[in-house]
Amino acid sequence: MFNRLKSIIQAICITLAFFTITPDLFAASNHTSNVFTAIEKTGWFEQGNPDAPHQLYVIAEPNCSACHYLYESIRPYVDRGILKVRWIMVAFLKPSSLDKAAMIIASKNPAQTLENNESTFNVTTETGSVTSTSAVSARAKKIVLDNTKFMKPHGFHTTPIILLRSVSGKIEILRGAPQQNMWPKLLSYIGEYK
Repeated sequence: MFNRLKSIIQAICITLAFFTITPDLFAASNHTSNVFTAIEKTGWFEQGNPDAPHQLYVIAEPNCSACHYLYESIRPYVDRGILKVRWIMVAFLKPSSLDKAAMIIASKNPAQTLENNESTFNVTTETGSVTSTSAVSARAKKIVLDNTKFMKPHGFHTTPIILLRSVSGKIEILRGAPQQNMWPKLLSYIGEYK
């Protein structure tokens, strides 16, 4: 009974995370500029062309199926060099999350390790595929724990969270993963970090 209820709740959460872009897409917040300043100080790593015209921050969890969906949705734009992402790895969904997120951050190529995590992500069990073959450093774990602590004071309780600066300079927060077919429209709205 408990497992069935858990599955239903997970299905509802996943469904709610996959929304479409509407005028109310962006989360209302009176402190978005403070969040943007603070997020620049988190333990992030970049993926994509350093000179990409569209840039955003993503708070992601290695065992999050909505994060996986987001990763798959934006990957073509990253691969084409038109989108750069600063990934902020957090851990709270499963006992394995902390080690997975820390392993991604501590690797010599975090973007490639994230790609490895997502390339064989198990959507049924909501489990990232990165596994640690050795002890993960305490420093990397601290970065992940600090990133996770960053979420609560800013009202972030789920993942993914997308933070961006629009082409007009407005700072915006998206909660969840926009549908894949909405990214061309969304990209025309996204500017650079600066």
